[in-house]
Amino acid sequence: MDDKVFQHMTRTGIYLLIQELNETDLNSVQRH
Repeated sequence: MDDKVFQHMTRTGIYLLIQELNETDLNSVQRH
């Protein structure tokens, strides 16, 4: 696999993980 492709996938994966964490944080705050 190309380094640039790998870096892009890693960045996208981390970005998606952060988005999911942010959404779950917002949801848990709204529940309280």
